[in-house]
Amino acid sequence: LYADPADCSMYYECVLGHPVYHRPCGPGGLVFDPATQRCMWPHEVSGTCGVPSGPQGLTGPEEVNVLSTDYYNYYDEVAQSVCTAATDTPSFVFAIRRDCRSNGDGLTCNDMCASRKEAMRAIVNGQGSTSECIDAVHVLKNRPALAPNPDVQTDAGIVGLGTYRYHQRGCTWRANHCGPNYCCCRLR
Repeated sequence: LYADPADCSMYYECVLGHPVYHRPCGPGGLVFDPATQRCMWPHEVSGTCGVPSGPQGLTGPEEVNVLSTDYYNYYDEVAQSVCTAATDTPSFVFAIRRDCRSNGDGLTCNDMCASRKEAMRAIVNGQGSTSECIDAVHVLKNRPALAPNPDVQTDAGIVGLGTYRYHQRGCTWRANHCGPNYCCCRLR
């Protein structure tokens, strides 16, 4: 593995008998660290691709990935997958983000699913008449992005993304902290 000198978010992988692969580190602002030969957060990397910690630099992964739309869309996709797996009834399923701030909207997932019924119906051309919360999920953020491994499993055994399912209990959880950060809503 070799760093791309022109782009910190890219690296080269050489595999015997294959063309040289030019690979991205993944979403969320990760950069390639030549010392560890892994994609890491800029604050964890020294050299030209790293950033200083402290007042002028970034101090944690939250500040790195919060600005990335791709990274948050990935969370949305994970939540949608978990929510879809949570239902055993033919229906439309939506994962809706919650406002988890202590001064946020204060909605439970039951409230969220009920109040978004018409928006969900609009997406599916007016189908469905009942909207309900079936689950709530917390997608753990700021986890390491694992390397793409088409031929060699370089990240085998490394813990990546995680989720927590609240089941029905999450439907009544008040938004006073993040708790579930997605509501699983079913429209049937």
